[in-house]
Amino acid sequence: MELEWLNPKLLNNTPFARRDFLFFNRVPKVGSEQLIELMRQLSEINDFSISRAPFSHPIHYHMGEVAQGELLNVLDDLGEAHAYSMHVNYINFRQHGMTQPIYINMVRDPVERVISWFYYRRTPWSVVQNYRVTKKFLSTQFYKKDFHDCVLSKDTECVYEQGASFTQTEALHIRQTLFFCGHDPVCEPFNSYGALQRAKGNVEHDYAVVGSWEDVNVTLKVLENYIPKYFRGVTQLYYDGLAKEKRNNNTWKPKIREEVKEIVRKKFTREYEFYHFCKQRFISNPKWFSKFTQLKKRKQYEDLNTKDLNKTHTAERDVILFTQIPRTGSASMKDLLKDLSEINDFSAYSNDEPPRPYMNRNIKKEEEFLTNFFDLEGYFSYSEHRYWLNFTPYDLPRPIYLSMIRDPIQKVMSAYYEERHPFVFNSQLKKNPDSKIPPKPYFDTSFNDCVDVGKHPSCRFESKAFYNKDWRRLAMHFCGEKDVCKYLYTLKAKYLNNTVVAGKEALIFNRLEKVGSQSLMTLISQLSKVNNFTAYVNNNDALTRTIYPEDEEEAIAEEINDVEGAMSYVEHFNWLNFTKYGMPKPVYINLVRHPIQKVISAYYYIRHPAVYGYYLKRGSRKLEPKEYFDTSFNDCVKAAKIPDCKFEPDVQNFNDWRLFSLYFCGNNPVCK
Repeated sequence: MELEWLNPKLLNNTPFARRDFLFFNRVPKVGSEQLIELMRQLSEINDFSISRAPFSHPIHYHMGEVAQGELLNVLDDLGEAHAYSMHVNYINFRQHGMTQPIYINMVRDPVERVISWFYYRRTPWSVVQNYRVTKKFLSTQFYKKDFHDCVLSKDTECVYEQGASFTQTEALHIRQTLFFCGHDPVCEPFNSYGALQRAKGNVEHDYAVVGSWEDVNVTLKVLENYIPKYFRGVTQLYYDGLAKEKRNNNTWKPKIREEVKEIVRKKFTREYEFYHFCKQRFISNPKWFSKFTQLKKRKQYEDLNTKDLNKTHTAERDVILFTQIPRTGSASMKDLLKDLSEINDFSAYSNDEPPRPYMNRNIKKEEEFLTNFFDLEGYFSYSEHRYWLNFTPYDLPRPIYLSMIRDPIQKVMSAYYEERHPFVFNSQLKKNPDSKIPPKPYFDTSFNDCVDVGKHPSCRFESKAFYNKDWRRLAMHFCGEKDVCKYLYTLKAKYLNNTVVAGKEALIFNRLEKVGSQSLMTLISQLSKVNNFTAYVNNNDALTRTIYPEDEEEAIAEEINDVEGAMSYVEHFNWLNFTKYGMPKPVYINLVRHPIQKVISAYYYIRHPAVYGYYLKRGSRKLEPKEYFDTSFNDCVKAAKIPDCKFEPDVQNFNDWRLFSLYFCGNNPVCK
């Protein structure tokens, strides 16, 4: 997809609705009562009618095709210019021969929502309301139950098992995705990949807005801009009074300890992924929304330890090259390096020439810089405004690279005002006395107004425009001086083709398992006869190896490099860094496949009598019991007893070749 397509207009599905009917299929405990009251007041201002499902209406986990059709007939009778709210899963109106409405909904932090529902069920008004529907009360112990104890004691109400199904007798409402997924069986298993993907797809295709009271300003602004027919004036209406009110607020809910919340969060991984997916759609246009909110994503950083992030050990010479990036505070770092040089006994050099906003690669100047750089002796740091430079093609040792970054928007704003500062501007004018002096509005216009008008190049941010006086291309400083690095829009086939960087006429197909590699291997073999190159294949045992030690890695690289003439080589092995051993790069190719489909294919492939017998004969496998061969993949995953069917991060199982990225990462232990 071209980058300029990522426009908020294309995230708005309102224009695709063929009926003037707003359908709020509200998720429980997301603050929907507040939005319904706003809609009620707006209906009088914006001239539309509004209704809702009665409180006595049961919340269905799922409805059959007939029940869905009956509901849609009721909605169809409500006419147009109407807003209707109801606790019900997403329904595809098109499948019932009806026009799609304008869908909206709200989301909330999954664990906060579950806690809210836990205590809401135990409030007096909820108990009375539930009795009116069911004509029965629950036990005293149920109403006195505490969420902390419920979680820590592993009470069935608070276990939240992966893949758990629901019953029609008790509504726990732990699945936020269910209201976006629909009524199909794939939507039922809790925290499942299938429900997540279906829900994401429905949001992407059919929802005009999925908001959140956690981002109240953004939600109101999006509603007002995307669906003005129903929400014109909603922001002012909200802050004129409704913002001070808490509708359906539960004063019975105590504060929950953070460690208990963290226990529950670990069970809601895909629910959180969906929640963040919905919120992420808000921030596609920083001009509109960045001043209203900052998305606070909960991320798991267990694997991002400092040892793996530190690349100092990969340097081949003990010197620092600090590539300064304008407007990131790099001058302070340069001064710090100078002060540290006196303490830690190294030399601090710098080139204080101003940065170049535009670049044209000059090989001669690159070589001149590298020669001067490596003429410096001893331990030293060198600071300069320059782009990343690859030392390897010049057969020179890599230095320790150092740089700094900054929020891209803040960086551009800083450059905007610095360029217009009297001292900076007059200093530049003194150096270039023939340059034209801009008119007075150039200096007086604020960044906000400049962006709103969008006339000056410094305030337009089209993807293909090559304006860089504000050094807006942060990535360019890490990309280098090739043409591919110049533009924000670089997703072109010629830039994705790495064949040109190969230094040897050798095709390496380090094939993955269960991606259709056998077919491509056969094709390469046939093509070798047509195009006059030699095809080599090593049919090694894919089950015997995960990581090659460095000496074997080097031996494989040498063996391939020693072959003369045009050739292809096919083998199950991880990516090899040929330049690490002073050898030219080959032409790498590979195939990929959907990870889940790949694992399922491997599950049944390994159990095939011919395949299993082959590995058993070679000693790669031991004889398994009958259940191992008879159990379906679905049942195996649900039982989660053997490593083949466990997919937690700490499960080290490679027998189904699940480590997709390993073949592209290499043989470093970090790749495991």
